[in-house]
Amino acid sequence: MHEIVLSDNEIQILQALAKMPGEAPVSIEDLHIDGQLSYAQGLSAMGYLCAKGLAESSEIGIEQKCVLKKLGQVYEMEGLPEQRLWQRLHATSSLTFQEVNDLLPPSEARFTIGLFQRSGLIAISQGRITAQKQDLPASIDNLQRYLSYVKETASGEPENPAEAEALKRQLVEYKPIKVLGYRLTRLGQRQANLYTKAEFQPMVGSVTREMLLSGAWREKQFRPLSVVAPPEIRLELQHPLPRFITYLRRSLACAGFREVAGPILETEFWNLNVLFMQKYHPVRSPRHLLTIEGVSLPADSSEIEARTQACQERFAREYQGLGTSGSRGWGNLDGFDNERVVMRSHSTPVTVRQLAYAQDLPVRVFGFSRCCRARPERPEFLQMDVLVADTAINVSTLVGTIKHICLAIFPDAIDIRVRAAYFPFAEISVDILIVFPDKSSFQIGSAGLLRPESVAALGVPALVGIIGFNVSRLARFLVHNPKAPDPRKPIDPNSIGFDAFDETEIPIHAQHRF
Repeated sequence: MHEIVLSDNEIQILQALAKMPGEAPVSIEDLHIDGQLSYAQGLSAMGYLCAKGLAESSEIGIEQKCVLKKLGQVYEMEGLPEQRLWQRLHATSSLTFQEVNDLLPPSEARFTIGLFQRSGLIAISQGRITAQKQDLPASIDNLQRYLSYVKETASGEPENPAEAEALKRQLVEYKPIKVLGYRLTRLGQRQANLYTKAEFQPMVGSVTREMLLSGAWREKQFRPLSVVAPPEIRLELQHPLPRFITYLRRSLACAGFREVAGPILETEFWNLNVLFMQKYHPVRSPRHLLTIEGVSLPADSSEIEARTQACQERFAREYQGLGTSGSRGWGNLDGFDNERVVMRSHSTPVTVRQLAYAQDLPVRVFGFSRCCRARPERPEFLQMDVLVADTAINVSTLVGTIKHICLAIFPDAIDIRVRAAYFPFAEISVDILIVFPDKSSFQIGSAGLLRPESVAALGVPALVGIIGFNVSRLARFLVHNPKAPDPRKPIDPNSIGFDAFDETEIPIHAQHRF
């Protein structure tokens, strides 16, 4: 009888659309839904109706919606820090400052303790915090209810004092949102007519205990399993890793860099030799480098092959101390194999390769690279490499480029600092540190000027700056996750901790198309 299987929520929305006068599209809020559907449930059901071809959407205007910001989403789901700390206080009678910091991030802990002190809710003595009252102020519960209300309705309550507090704490914001209207298609109208017939009996999606005890299940019509295309509007979240990479990609592109990519299998020439890496360095050992025996890579075009061959010849002279850089080299070519195939062990080959094929300067590129190393505890990781080659590059402009890139990724940082370091393929080398508003600083990457031997072998008439980031480490410092462990500690690359990351909160500078 019914060719298209619908859920109870979809039936309610379908019937509500059928009752609307005229053919003009209407918003979800304007539908007279008899059931107890929330805004989110109605939007989800409407999305599936559109996917099944029963309804269609069109833009009917722009409206200021009140939505939860990233921190507001965390508080709505986990509870306000005041509530979490208060519950722990009453469960344990007293807490040390260290126990408070284990429960809440430092910034939230300071804010909450200060709020409790000003309200006379706690007393602090001999390094311990004890509760002085039984209940929290009603304003805190009101704020928690307000956050749930905003999540359910996507609208604010200007007359509610909780809204002013939520705006002050940057838990919610008003955004101009496109308002979509919906109307039935011809197929949807025919389907709605089926549900208005007197003999129609709603189908059952699950069996209840009462139905089993009474035997009423024998008279019910059960809804079959339906596998349909995803809704027209994807309501589920994309996997956090591609969302985060999209954020980085937009930030770098809007900072003036072009993305490049390369295969995970590289020749040893591009992976290590072109960086003037000495043959006894640990990164060449079998405990570090994964080699693929008996495999040859597909041939490149004749032009690229010719440029690669010329680059290898210049590289050979540099290794023997006969090149144009003035270096004494490594003495001979013993132990170097340009054609051996290896798994890419770091991200620099992807960007450095572009220098051999570049027609003009400047060159400003970046790339994401899956990298593999022969270590069982962490065999694969993801790196982002940035390269700039220009006649104006020197130590000062390199530092300026580092700050330009890092501020594009971390718009809330108050400072970007560098400190001296050592990397065998760079002169000079620096570590990159980011400084947050609370004055804390953490290392997020490294950079340097490519060795002159490599620059000469590549045939580049300018200095070359290289900047490298570990994507997992960037995520740890960019994403605010109250449950995340100490960001200074190593983390599992398969559990990066994007719990609170939301691509809708990408900074304005990174939202433009490229």
